[in-house]
Amino acid sequence: MSKLAKRTAFINGVSVEETKIIAPDSFSPNGDGESDTWELPFLRYYKDYNVIITNVWGEEIVKLTEGQTSWDGNKDGEPVLAGIYSYMMNLNGDSKEVKGSFELIRP
Repeated sequence: MSKLAKRTAFINGVSVEETKIIAPDSFSPNGDGESDTWELPFLRYYKDYNVIITNVWGEEIVKLTEGQTSWDGNKDGEPVLAGIYSYMMNLNGDSKEVKGSFELIRP
């Protein structure tokens, strides 16, 4: 499950809003209808974003841009290997990047 969590704190009387991105930590594109894609539905709230997914060797596997909010576990129409993948998100052109990893599980 992915979500966008917001929290407001008051520092020296000033309201500061913090946004935390929570991305799924795994998915299994096996066609059973459950967790078949790596979903980031909160991306629809951003106008300008990109999410780059790389394998363990740092090779770019896919890049999600405006209108794309999920990945099906394929590269150029072919299934990629099971394993750990990393992502790097840049939202609305912000210089702060969100990084993390997830596991792609195959039977």
